[in-house]
Amino acid sequence: QTRFIATMNGQFAALARNGCFATAISSTFFAPTNHLSLCNAGHPPPLLYHAAERTWSFLQQDRAARESSGAANFPLGVVDLSDYAQFDVRLNVGDLVLCYTDSLVECGDGAGTGELLGQQGLLDVVKTLDRSSPPETFIASLIRAIEAKSCAELTGDDVTVLLFRPNGLAPTKPLGQRLLAPLLG
Repeated sequence: QTRFIATMNGQFAALARNGCFATAISSTFFAPTNHLSLCNAGHPPPLLYHAAERTWSFLQQDRAARESSGAANFPLGVVDLSDYAQFDVRLNVGDLVLCYTDSLVECGDGAGTGELLGQQGLLDVVKTLDRSSPPETFIASLIRAIEAKSCAELTGDDVTVLLFRPNGLAPTKPLGQRLLAPLLG
């Protein structure tokens, strides 16, 4: 994924003279091991819901790994980087990963104070949502809650929200095959 994002960035860097840039998240979920790999280029950090603990947190590469890799979360075409960081997380059935574009957290409050929802504001809103409802209705509930809280103008920008959820329906493989899966897949 890091090579893919770096290649995309090189192409956007060539277009940057015209002011072109884009943001992207590249992800792969490998069901036999329940591993999600993410490479982020310019999006805010995804949110992770740990079903076992019933907690939400930001999903991002730990600080030590970021500092050692030197890679950053720049949008494609802004800086001619050849290295983007990838990080992995093991998910369990019932966990959720919420990816979203910056327009979701950059929406202003409805009162015109100039305050933005922000990443912490999004996390606060997500924590108030009923987790007993089906995941299929989660995004619609999230958008309604954000609009009710502050962001009446969500339709003024392109908002994209993706929700990932391992469902545990992948066929169970013997331990030997699961151990070899990253090498074979």
